[in-house]
Amino acid sequence: MAWLITAGLTVLMALTLVVMLVKRTGTKRIFKTLMGFVVVIGLFVIYANKTCGPNTKDIEIMTSQINAIAKHIVANGVPSSLADIDNLDYDLKECKRNERYHNSYNELVESKNEAIFLEIDEGCQFEAQGRVYEVEFHFVQYYRATENTHGTLKIRNIITDTGILISFEPHYGGGIVVDFEKYPAVYSVKTTGICNPMRQ
Repeated sequence: MAWLITAGLTVLMALTLVVMLVKRTGTKRIFKTLMGFVVVIGLFVIYANKTCGPNTKDIEIMTSQINAIAKHIVANGVPSSLADIDNLDYDLKECKRNERYHNSYNELVESKNEAIFLEIDEGCQFEAQGRVYEVEFHFVQYYRATENTHGTLKIRNIITDTGILISFEPHYGGGIVVDFEKYPAVYSVKTTGICNPMRQ
């Protein structure tokens, strides 16, 4: 909706200027009107970006936490639970893990011996400075075609709808890596108030 308001203000500015030109309004008055619209639109864009964008305090808290978890996984492999990772800024709690062995994308098997890959989903929470964060870890480990091993780690504050994401990729020499120049990626999925996109 914010983009629609910005577009509406821009159209209103253009129409006002056209009317002023047709009525042969003075150059100074046209300039003042143009500058007034530019200031109003600029302030609204700044407000919308601040309101609809990621929460800066969340980014600060989540960045150190996600980097610490990712570096541990890269250095030591996937732990039996994310809660087992030491030296995190904030302890992970209420971790629930689901592991599934697959013989194909649609066929589950009972053991690693029969499986082509292992799929891991784990969810945890942590609290920092009175804020609660959800951690989602999804990892697919291939046993033979190790170059297909991959995963994602996400942290999100469900109140502010601010999230952060890291992607794990296979390393040519074995193991997994993270491109820390590219990640973590920050995102915001706010859909309330002026952040609510227009439904088509």
